[in-house]
Amino acid sequence: MAAATEVPTYRVTAPYVMVKCAGSVLPGGNGYMAIGLYRDSLIPASVAPGEVERLLSGGFVEVVPVAAEVA
Repeated sequence: MAAATEVPTYRVTAPYVMVKCAGSVLPGGNGYMAIGLYRDSLIPASVAPGEVERLLSGGFVEVVPVAAEVA
């Protein structure tokens, strides 16, 4: 049987934030794009390195523990 472990997920607590995420609006494009998230949105897993720390230090997001199964 698989064990459950806590995987951090982050929820926006500010009215609105902008984050850099991996992706592109162009087919075959790569890099980062900026997206806007409203309060209570979850930060996507594709967020750029350092973005979560920036938002946490400013008090714009909170940690929401989510159980995930580990095989």
